[in-house]
This record gives sequence, structure tokens and C-alpha cells, in this order.
Amino acid sequence: MDFSLRPAPRWLADCRKANPQCKATIWESASVLKDLKDAGISKCLKVAACKENQGTFKKYGAGLNTLVLCAPNGDKLSVLAGDQCTEANVRKELKSLGDKFEAWKNAQKKAAR
Repeated sequence: MDFSLRPAPRWLADCRKANPQCKATIWESASVLKDLKDAGISKCLKVAACKENQGTFKKYGAGLNTLVLCAPNGDKLSVLAGDQCTEANVRKELKSLGDKFEAWKNAQKKAAR
């Protein structure tokens, strides 16, 4: 589900229309959404844990309650899973995202030579 960093009440209402069991997570936290935007992330995807998405979960080593930060081409830059995926850890990870992105860009330049 693409939620494009929409405010929590709207996203949660949309989610609950599709799945009444949908619950609020740290992704509905106003401070986490602000941190994502401040880190330059303009789009997020929530991927349902269902049979159709097993390939995506496997590709990124993801499970329930996992944040995967990717480069524009889909390369994995960072993963926080399960108990690691807390608001404090997400905020900490976002602070180091710039360095990880620069390292990724440098690796892309080297690979293109």
C-alpha cells in the first residue's frame, strides 16, 4: 500500500476500509513521518504480508514490522526488523541514511567504470 507519507488518520481510515484488523504502527507517528520527509524520503510503501508479496519479502529479507530503506533503483540500504523496528531506532537509522546513500552512489559510480 502506497501511503506517500499521508497523515495517520487518513491512512489508517483507508487501511481499515480494506482490512478492519489494520492497526496503527510507528508509521502513523507524526514525528516518524517528519523524520522520513527530513531524510529526503518522499514515498513509502506498506507491503501486506500475504502470499502475493512473498517474493518482495524474500528479496529484502523482510518480515512483519520491517522497515527497508532503499536506493532509488530498489537496492537495499538498511533494514530494521521486528523488535529493532522502534521509533527510536528508526530515527537513529534515518540520521545515518545520508552516509549510506553516499556510499551507495560511490559504489554505483565505481561499477559504471
